[in-house]
Amino acid sequence: MKAELESGEIVTLEKDCECITHNGPHWVYADDLSRRVNIGGAPSTYLGALGVAGEEIARLDEKLRIFKQKGIVRLIREECDELTEVQRQRMLRHFRRVSAERAPKPAPELKEETRQEMRRKKEEVQLKARHSI
Repeated sequence: MKAELESGEIVTLEKDCECITHNGPHWVYADDLSRRVNIGGAPSTYLGALGVAGEEIARLDEKLRIFKQKGIVRLIREECDELTEVQRQRMLRHFRRVSAERAPKPAPELKEETRQEMRRKKEEVQLKARHSI
């Protein structure tokens, strides 16, 4: 991604994070994501529309603050800003692996002796509970 500075100079904006979900600076990705979320669902009420408008104002205020801080007057998007098919596949594999790692693991199989012992203890507790009533 490139940017035009206040001086008229065109500069390349370098990737500043380790994310696998985008190629450019993280703040540009975060801004794009916020915009997509804000416009993604049409609010069905007046108050919903006000909420979306408030979020958009906050997003644009932050973008303007960053532009001023970096002396940017406009962003220049390039084809290389988009993820390649190889990057998309790598990201998909990563998210699948992370999902599999976080998925609940099945309980280990218990030996028959252990199951019988657990049943016996359960029955003892139930019997004690009945006698204490």
